[in-house]
Amino acid sequence: MKILIADDEAPIRDWFAYVLTQKVPGLKAQVETAAGGLEALEKMAEGPPDVVFADIKMPGLDGIGLIERAKEQFPRTVFVILTNHAEFTFAKRAVGLGVYDYLLKSEITARKVAQTLADIQKSFFTAVPRPAGPEAAERIEEPEGVDWSALAGRLGADGPSRYLAVAVQGADRGAVLQKQLPDTPLVPVLWGDCWEAVLPAAAAGFPGWDPPFSVGLSAPHSGAEGLQDALQEAVLALNTAFLSGCPGLYRWGDFREPPQLDSALHALRKRLSTEIAYGGVSAIRGDLSRFLARGSQAGPARVDWVRKNCHRLLAQMEDRYLQELREVEPDARRVGKPVRSLADFRAQMEEMLAAVEERQKERDAPAIDTAVHYIERHYGDRTLSLTKIAGSVHLSPEYFCRLFKQKTGVSYGTYLTTYRLTRARELICTTDLKMAEVARQVGYENASYFSRLYKKHMGLSPEQERRAAPPAGQE
Repeated sequence: MKILIADDEAPIRDWFAYVLTQKVPGLKAQVETAAGGLEALEKMAEGPPDVVFADIKMPGLDGIGLIERAKEQFPRTVFVILTNHAEFTFAKRAVGLGVYDYLLKSEITARKVAQTLADIQKSFFTAVPRPAGPEAAERIEEPEGVDWSALAGRLGADGPSRYLAVAVQGADRGAVLQKQLPDTPLVPVLWGDCWEAVLPAAAAGFPGWDPPFSVGLSAPHSGAEGLQDALQEAVLALNTAFLSGCPGLYRWGDFREPPQLDSALHALRKRLSTEIAYGGVSAIRGDLSRFLARGSQAGPARVDWVRKNCHRLLAQMEDRYLQELREVEPDARRVGKPVRSLADFRAQMEEMLAAVEERQKERDAPAIDTAVHYIERHYGDRTLSLTKIAGSVHLSPEYFCRLFKQKTGVSYGTYLTTYRLTRARELICTTDLKMAEVARQVGYENASYFSRLYKKHMGLSPEQERRAAPPAGQE
C-alpha cells in the first residue's frame, strides 16, 4: 500500500512515518511525506497513493483544496483528514468531498491509525483472487483510456446478443459472486472500486438468489457501442444501495424519479435554518421524514445528489447544534463522519436533534413562567398576540403553544381570555367605570364583543355582574 502524509508540521509527518513503518503489524507500506498541499499534488502526480492523510489547514494549498483538486485526477485515492477541534468549519466542508474519515490530532494514537487503515483495506483494497487461465481478473485504465472495442471482445460483448453489466463493490466480492453463480459466464474486470463484468441477458434474473452484499445490474445492451453505458448503469444501480443501506440486487430499470424530491429538500433546509432556535424539533423531524421517504425512492442518476445533500444537511444541522449547545457547553464540538447510507444519515441527524431537544427542555420550561408574567403585565394591550408573546421568550408560535399547554394545562388563548375576564370582573365589581372603559382596560376595543364574551365565560353579562356585586366594603 502506498501512503502519503501531507502536513506542514514536521513532527506530525515524522510520527506518522514511524507509526506506519514500525507500529502497524502486517502493514507493508511505501510511505511518502509532503509539507503542503502543492507538494502533495506533485508527489501524487509521480505515482498516485492509495491513501492520503492530509492536514486540513496548511499554508498555500490547504487540505480542502488538495482534496478538491486531487479527487478529479486520482478518484481511487482514499483521503483521511487530520484536524484540530478549532477547525470544525473546515472539516464540515470536507464531508461533501467524500473523505473516508477524520482523525483529531489531540486524540490520535498508533492504534487509531492502524484501525483506520484496516478499515480502509477491508473496504477498498482487499486482494483479488486471480484464477489461472483466460478468466483471470484484470485491471483496466480510467474510462477515458479504455479501448472499448477490445474490452468488449474480452468480455464477450462484441456480438449481436444482448447482455447486462454487473457490478459489485470490492474486488473480493467479484470472486465470491463468480463462485456463487458457477453456471453464469462472468469475465471480471476491475475498474476503480468495483468489480465489473457482463453476462447474457437471459441469465440476469438470478431467481431466488439473495446476495450477502450489493450487486448492480444494468439495462440490456448489445454490441461494443453499448458497453460503456452498460458498465456505467451497473455502477449507478449499485450506488442505490446507499439509499436502503441493505445488501441486495439493484437493477437499473427498477427506479423512477420520486415526486417532489427537490421541494422536500428545500423544506428541510428552510426548517433547519429557522426552527432549531425556536424549538421546532418536531417540525424538523416531520420534514426530515418526508425528505428520507422521497430520497429513498431516488433513481440511480440521483443517488450522488442525495448523498451530497445529506452531507450538506448534516453540516447545516451541526452549525445549529453547536450554536444551541455552546450556551451551556462552550467547548461543545461534533466533527461529522462520512455518511454510509440514508439510515446512517437519519441516525446522525436524530442524535443531534435529540441532544438539542433535551437542551431546549431545560431552557424552555422557565420560558412559560416568563410568558405568564408577560401576560399579567400586558393583558390590557389590544395588540397583544401569540406572535408577540412567543417572541418575548424567543420561541416559535407553534412550539410556544405546545409548551404552554404542557406547562399550564390550558391553551395560550384560553389562559389569556380567562385572565382578562378575571381582571374585568374586578373592575366591574369595584369601580363605576363604564363597560366600554372596562373592556378597553382589559384589552378589548369592541364593547359589544366584550359583553358577549364575558357572558359566555362568566355566566352573567357585565351589567348583571355589577348588579349582583355586594356594595363596597361588604365583601
